[in-house]
Amino acid sequence: MQLSGGSMKDILCMGNGMVNCVTDFEFFVIRNQTDETKDILQRTSGVLGLAPDEADNGPSFLTSLRALKKISSLQVGIKMNSMGGGSKMTMGGYD
Repeated sequence: MQLSGGSMKDILCMGNGMVNCVTDFEFFVIRNQTDETKDILQRTSGVLGLAPDEADNGPSFLTSLRALKKISSLQVGIKMNSMGGGSKMTMGGYD
């Protein structure tokens, strides 16, 4: 599996409206990928990286939200439901 691309900056928002947003958020954009990777990524609507901060990559989305006082902790809660009840992701804690 091989990906190539580069850095890009944009406004990144999670949730309803423009409430939990980070302006000038830097992220990696995939520009080229191998056929093996294309097959995997075509079955998804996107990739959300929630890795911790790395010196080479800059602050994570969660760290940026906490610095803006939009969340209080670096936690993510995920509820997945395939039975029609709806799935949910909570940033900054769990519900």
